[in-house]
Amino acid sequence: MGYSNREIAAELKMSEPAVKSALHVLFDKIGCWNRVELANHFSRTVKEPAPMPDGLSEVLITTALSQRPAAQPDDISNRSALQKLAQCVCDRDARGLINSLVEITLQLCDAGSAGLSVLDEDKDGNMFFRWDALSGSLSGSVGGTTPRDWSPCGTTLDLNSPQLFHRPHRFFTYFSKAKPLIIEGLVLPLRMDDGSEFGTLWITSHDENRKFTWTEVETMTSLCDFTLAAVKILGIKANQLAAPTRVAAAS
Repeated sequence: MGYSNREIAAELKMSEPAVKSALHVLFDKIGCWNRVELANHFSRTVKEPAPMPDGLSEVLITTALSQRPAAQPDDISNRSALQKLAQCVCDRDARGLINSLVEITLQLCDAGSAGLSVLDEDKDGNMFFRWDALSGSLSGSVGGTTPRDWSPCGTTLDLNSPQLFHRPHRFFTYFSKAKPLIIEGLVLPLRMDDGSEFGTLWITSHDENRKFTWTEVETMTSLCDFTLAAVKILGIKANQLAAPTRVAAAS
């Protein structure tokens, strides 16, 4: 922990008292007395990331998110979105909940397409993502699938944080058949509060001029958190969300 409280505050645009308070919360949670013990704790527990498969780094451009200017969130639209999702919870409408989420995502993010991919398992024990709700230009692909171990959704769950892909068909070759072609894909991981994998929310552009920023990440993270809480409240299982129509699985 080589940075002073002042340096951390300047970097994160926080006050020094807020940094000090946050450190003390970490100390309490982990059972450390000082920065040295905290650093030693993380050196013991943080694992080296798995090597990235050849070719994936060419399409994975998540670092670009922090380099792009981001607009202020639209608080009025965000509140309206939460109210719409909350109504689905009140109505105990699971299908309406996920359909509303992707429709809201499409609008708030000014996207070309948006979708919810739910993780499921086939009769042979193979894990796959099922496209249970889509909106926008790719809505005709509802019911399609992608493999857990070779997909942007799988990569995002493995990294456990939002990821940005550019022209993903260059690595995930089955996307070369997508019409219109996906230019950028922003994927957010969906995990239940016990850490189990539920799926992903993904947002795509079909135009080189539409580039996603941290504004979309922050906006949709809060809506995803609400949706996951609703999934738990309603007791929704993956197989209950299966789309009513199916298209051929991606190969």
